[in-house]
Amino acid sequence: MPAKQQQKDMPTIARIRERVRRSSHGGDISVPDCQAAFGLMSPNPILSRIANGTPSAAKVLGEWKIDVTSVELYLDRINKEYNK
Repeated sequence: MPAKQQQKDMPTIARIRERVRRSSHGGDISVPDCQAAFGLMSPNPILSRIANGTPSAAKVLGEWKIDVTSVELYLDRINKEYNK
């Protein structure tokens, strides 16, 4: 875990975070890889969050590439409830 990660991750969040890091290529993750990391059956939740601007993403050659840092910030935000 990076040094800035001071909080203890909820076990589910820790597993998702590890799968996201393993799937990242050059700081980006594809929608199917993100879908697999979160254990989702459909890409729709990820695509709707991209539409809302929650993760930072760009369409490259017809495929969404999601910035891993923005996914980690999202995980930090939902993990904050665990650490209260």
